[in-house]
Amino acid sequence: MGDNILNSTLIFFVNGKKIVEQHPNPELTLLTYLREKLHLCGTKLGCAEGGCGACTVMVSRVDRTTQKLHHLAVNACLAPLCSMHGLAVTTVEGIGSTRTKLHPVQERIAKAHGSQCGFCTPGIVMSMYATLRSIPKPTMADLETTFQGNLCRCTGYRPIIEGFRTFTVDGCSMGENCCKVNGNGICKEEDTLFEPNEFMPYDPSQEPIFPPELKCSDALDRQFLAFQGDRVSWYRPTSLNELLNIKKKFPDSKIVVGNTEVGVEVKFRNCLFPVLISTAQIPELNEITETTKGVKIGASVSLADMEEKLRRLIEDRPETETSRCFSKSHAKITNIDASEALALPGVVAFYSSKDISSDRNSVGAVFHDEELFISDIVTSQGQTIGVVVADNQSLAQRAAKLVKVTYDDINPVIVTLEDAIKHQSYYPGYPKVIRKGDPEGALKNADHIVEGEVRMGGQEHFYLETQASIAIPRDNDELELFCSSQHPTEIQKLVSHTLNIPASKIAVRVKRMGGGFGGKESRGSLTALPVAFASYKLGRPVRCMLDRDEDMKMTGTRHPFYFKYQAGCTKEGQITAIMVSIYNNAGYSMDLSFSIVERAMYHILNAYYVPNALVQGWVCKTNLPSNTAFRGFGGPQGMFVGEHIIRDIARTVNRDYVEIAELNMMQTGLRTHYNQVVELCQVGRCWKELLESSDFNRRRDNVQKFNAQNRWRKRGISVVSVQFGISFTTAFLNQSGALVHIYTDGSVLLSHGGTEMGQGLHTKMIQVAATTLGIPFDRIHVSETSTDKVPNTSATAASAGSDLNGMAILNACNILNERIAPYKKAFPEDGWNKWISRAYFDRVSLSATGFYATPHLGYDFASNSGRPFNYFTFGAGCSEVEIDCLTGDHQVIRTDIVMDLGSSINPAIDIGQIEGAFMQGYGLFTLEEMVYGADGTLLSRGPGAYKLPGFADIPGEFNVSLLSGAPNPKAVYSSKAVGEPPLFSAASVFFAIKEAIADARRHENLSPDFPLISPATSARIRMACQDRFTKKFSKPVPGSFKPWNDVPCQLHQSSIWSKIVDLEESSECTEYVETPIFLAVVTPITS
Repeated sequence: MGDNILNSTLIFFVNGKKIVEQHPNPELTLLTYLREKLHLCGTKLGCAEGGCGACTVMVSRVDRTTQKLHHLAVNACLAPLCSMHGLAVTTVEGIGSTRTKLHPVQERIAKAHGSQCGFCTPGIVMSMYATLRSIPKPTMADLETTFQGNLCRCTGYRPIIEGFRTFTVDGCSMGENCCKVNGNGICKEEDTLFEPNEFMPYDPSQEPIFPPELKCSDALDRQFLAFQGDRVSWYRPTSLNELLNIKKKFPDSKIVVGNTEVGVEVKFRNCLFPVLISTAQIPELNEITETTKGVKIGASVSLADMEEKLRRLIEDRPETETSRCFSKSHAKITNIDASEALALPGVVAFYSSKDISSDRNSVGAVFHDEELFISDIVTSQGQTIGVVVADNQSLAQRAAKLVKVTYDDINPVIVTLEDAIKHQSYYPGYPKVIRKGDPEGALKNADHIVEGEVRMGGQEHFYLETQASIAIPRDNDELELFCSSQHPTEIQKLVSHTLNIPASKIAVRVKRMGGGFGGKESRGSLTALPVAFASYKLGRPVRCMLDRDEDMKMTGTRHPFYFKYQAGCTKEGQITAIMVSIYNNAGYSMDLSFSIVERAMYHILNAYYVPNALVQGWVCKTNLPSNTAFRGFGGPQGMFVGEHIIRDIARTVNRDYVEIAELNMMQTGLRTHYNQVVELCQVGRCWKELLESSDFNRRRDNVQKFNAQNRWRKRGISVVSVQFGISFTTAFLNQSGALVHIYTDGSVLLSHGGTEMGQGLHTKMIQVAATTLGIPFDRIHVSETSTDKVPNTSATAASAGSDLNGMAILNACNILNERIAPYKKAFPEDGWNKWISRAYFDRVSLSATGFYATPHLGYDFASNSGRPFNYFTFGAGCSEVEIDCLTGDHQVIRTDIVMDLGSSINPAIDIGQIEGAFMQGYGLFTLEEMVYGADGTLLSRGPGAYKLPGFADIPGEFNVSLLSGAPNPKAVYSSKAVGEPPLFSAASVFFAIKEAIADARRHENLSPDFPLISPATSARIRMACQDRFTKKFSKPVPGSFKPWNDVPCQLHQSSIWSKIVDLEESSECTEYVETPIFLAVVTPITS
């Protein structure tokens, strides 16, 4: 080894503390070590492939050549623990906390409302922090680069950018006169939802120092490292000769630099590389040298270093020199053999359908048409065949892979909605029918009839925190569960059913979720039930959290939909009748699909009136994971058809679609096609205000001028309306409860049936209680949602969380006010604390329960009568886009949204919800495509293949306003629901893209009437434009090929999962008598 001494001790620093790890395990990632060994749980696991940024930490090192410090944002989920030797790691805990002092980065993202569920926040904070440590005065361009590796599913990104914009030198229009330039890094001039002048100044000189031991000596850099694990060895040579000697000794060894390839292969392809060699300290492989023939780049040079070097070279060269270059699903189980898995030391148990009675094995959200453990017939990928329980996570995963499952294939395999229709594969009881008037007769007498088809793909929820559960057995058959679930009562009921114990002995607790969006309404049972079963059997705590790819394969998506429609109209364009057939792809079980198709039926015409209608809905049974609730719950899919009909009619009668929309727009007093009277209709006001505030007419003229002057770049601008019904369409779910305790010190503990997933529900509920009781917000605390505090809760869904729980809290607080009223009247000068004290000594109860049931709800399909909704949320959205006709790429230039939210309880939260919903809808309509192979194998299992909107995708200009002067008498404090309705405003982007494509097609004398499937991906945009280039690709003859990207369906998918649940920083961590063991699940095998 030359002059160097072989070393087997890992030394590095974490948050300024020296870490000495004897004989580290080369298979561990930095993330695993931080969370499980150092208990620094702020760093999150979101995807395990470096695509979401939730695991970001800062890694600092000294450049021994220049003696300068380099601060790098690193994905801890990929970074090998052994690669940290001689480096300094900083986690989010290391820069500040609420218990000590927040760092300005943390403060600004919080006060700018840039955190909702919060799961992505630590990673975003650390990305920003690493940038500030390298560039104390960044530009906006620097911020764009900073967040290229971070994803957020909640906020829509704008508040994050706005908050961090205050750090930049160009964050103010004042230029050199900006007060930031003059010292404190704060701009006072901007009109925002936060007060920038309240921010702590950022002072780079006050940052923690780099560990002197690392800065003053390069001894650790010069050490030859050799770490030996149970299965893998790690070597870090420091010279080229040492590297060649090791490769000669271990010719099959794998070289590791950033671990972006090896890490993914180990994690997702189950590869094992017994010898790993790090080349981080070999000079020849880390050099960038410029020669007369070009630039030589060492194989170990990081992309960041290469980019910086090339940037400097570009800056040093003339522009003319630099610019030359352009750079099996349906099968019968025949045997399950877990003997190899059980033989591994540390494996505790394997459970399958043999360990539970058939009646207890039958589970499901509404209908028990699923199995906890598949007993005989596999009908989709991702179904659970059995569970392996082991002492640690990696062992559980290894053991699960050793379980041998054999199958016999069964046909047919139904993949697409077309397959389901062909085989009449429908669930019983369908079609559902809504009939109003005489649609057949009205169509026959119509002046014009338009007809068409609409197809929408599914959408992955991609909550940053995947499905997670932990179960703890208690005395006397009691069981406590901590779940990331929107519906703790459902988990309680299913666990009670599976274990055959009373629900009163099962407590399900939800502290918070890292996002939900409907995906955790019913599918949380996929982790909760196996965990509860294993824990109950073993009498030990058991926990599990799905990895990202497992979550995507198992939990289902938004429903793919297929619509066929006819609409009749007058010569002027007034709609006289519609007939629509709706098909949704439910997957292998019913789950909530029946309610989802019903909501699509209700919303089929969006905000437009029709006197005659026939709407039929089918729920299709296919061999794919059971699809489930997703923000909008079928509503956006139905509304999408309504907007297509409006535009089809406009083309037919040769009028502007804006005029046709206004001609048919819903008004107060009119009845929907399901015969509900629309009250206090504000859609017309929203529409008018939007057209004015967005300067729609002038901008549309500018779009036409732009298109006339450009052949290969086209713009489009479009506006859509929004009318979304608020309530669960299943009437009994529209109820809620609350429990309010006032303690003798005057503080208040508030419990209610809603769960917090980042939508700000707890904050709003505190506001309701504080306003009703007349006390400051900070006197009220919400600890968690728990079935032993408020029983029989409904899911936090349908945008009804604030309405239902707010009214229950209002009821409870009014009861308490009545009890305290005598003391307020007798002693008006005492104040809250003394009133409470007097009531206590007079033995007055200071605890109250509240209850609320939404009145006058219910609908009957047979008679087409009733009120499925309590009220409607209205709105309108306008977007302008530019497309590249040659690549299909697009950019949203500007978006304007006006929403009617009544008297908003919290405008900052509501605007955040609007922006987040829009960006999620933008993904639905343009970017997020579930990609499947020819046999139905899911290929888009993570952020590498499944593209979510990122920071760079937000509209260049994004304006959101709330309609004023429109209080809602049917909800708490005159407010309105906000979670789901704004999502459809993103359809304005889709239709703007379609207008841009239509203009491109005119150059080829092609019809502007053409089909465009949602999502409008780059490939679909490109091929829809059609030109001399696309004509070179002839359209294949139908039936001559097998589609490679059909509606979702998986065949023989293999997945083994096991992960610790993220307990955040809650106190339940201290309650464990023993360390929970891990659970891994065996699912069908895939190719």
